[in-house]
Amino acid sequence: NEITFMEASYGLALNILSHEGLSETDRIVLAFRTCTSREPDQLEVKTLLDFLNSQRDHYTRSPQDGLELLENSRPASVNKVISAETMPSHITERAAWVALCRVILNLDETISK
Repeated sequence: NEITFMEASYGLALNILSHEGLSETDRIVLAFRTCTSREPDQLEVKTLLDFLNSQRDHYTRSPQDGLELLENSRPASVNKVISAETMPSHITERAAWVALCRVILNLDETISK
């Protein structure tokens, strides 16, 4: 994956996670609407929520994978993330959202050349 695309996924994930008080569904809708300029339908929301949960499961079992994703996607100007041993739940959540944002940014509907 191109570094700019990975950094964009990281930035979008941080932006979405900074909206405190939103439900997961509301955050998914916000991310989708930010990228596509439209509301996702119920099937799209369910699909993205299922994907988010599968990524959480993966990064919970393999926090080193989550740390690697974050290290490879964060811009150089952002401070280094924590180690996998220090706070795995933080890594799991952030990595899952970076992965979800990467999917949304990779939609044909989002990509413009």
